[in-house]
Amino acid sequence: DKRFFEKFITVKGIGPRKALRALALPAGEIAQAIEMKDAKFLTQLPEVGKRTAEQIIAELSGKVKDFATPFDPGRAGAGIGGTPIQRRNNTEEDAIATLMALGDRRNDAEQLLDRVKAASPDVNTTDSFVREMLGMRTTRS
Repeated sequence: DKRFFEKFITVKGIGPRKALRALALPAGEIAQAIEMKDAKFLTQLPEVGKRTAEQIIAELSGKVKDFATPFDPGRAGAGIGGTPIQRRNNTEEDAIATLMALGDRRNDAEQLLDRVKAASPDVNTTDSFVREMLGMRTTRS
């Protein structure tokens, strides 16, 4: 893991702090995603957006084969900690991105979105999601 971390921080735009937060999954799974050029998987990591994922793939593809673990079909669709990754539509992703732009972590924004969806199933626009999420953010315990 230390060797993988050292390679990971060579990517432009990724320093030690960002790398520590981003390495939420085992290094082998991240390395496998890099080798498979799976930017979508990498964007599930904290601190990694689409552009950063593409940068990671561009700089590390072919260099992390030794760290990659074989693909496990039983984990397909699994996210951090083995929990299923929820597929979100563009409206939901935009609402999450808006809260992230306001300083929330992706995980926190996703939890707020899930709470809004459970409490108000009729909400279906980015503006209404964000409004409800901001309201819940202030009442969050």
